[in-house]
Amino acid sequence: MSPSVDFDHILRDLYDFYENFLKPVTDCKVNNFLKSRKRGESLTKNEKLAGLDAVSNLADLQKRNKWITCKDCRGIGDAIIALEQPSTHCLVHIDEAFNKLCRALGNENKAISSARAVDPIKMQPLLKHRKSRNRHKTTVAMSGAELIG
Repeated sequence: MSPSVDFDHILRDLYDFYENFLKPVTDCKVNNFLKSRKRGESLTKNEKLAGLDAVSNLADLQKRNKWITCKDCRGIGDAIIALEQPSTHCLVHIDEAFNKLCRALGNENKAISSARAVDPIKMQPLLKHRKSRNRHKTTVAMSGAELIG
């Protein structure tokens, strides 16, 4: 259940959001995602990825057949992002781990040195621009990774 805000009781609504945010997620869809078609194994069985923390953590969780919680997901986030990437998208990132993850999965990726170093003109072949009132809009990752397609 996601909280709704009516702005008549903003402090109470904010507190309700805070309380909901702190509740652990027990029915996370990442568990079914990883089990369907054994997606995680495409990373954990690849010896070239053995040194990546996200892949090592994922292999450990799978080995123990552990139900993944939010706390566990923090350690496998990069692997999940790479596995979720549609083949029609380019993953723009600042984390070097995605170079290896995307290469192993055959997915396109673009590393940038930092969010401030992005030059939209150089990135143009990877980005799809949408015209909106005669303006071009470009989306790039400002933290972590973002899918562009």
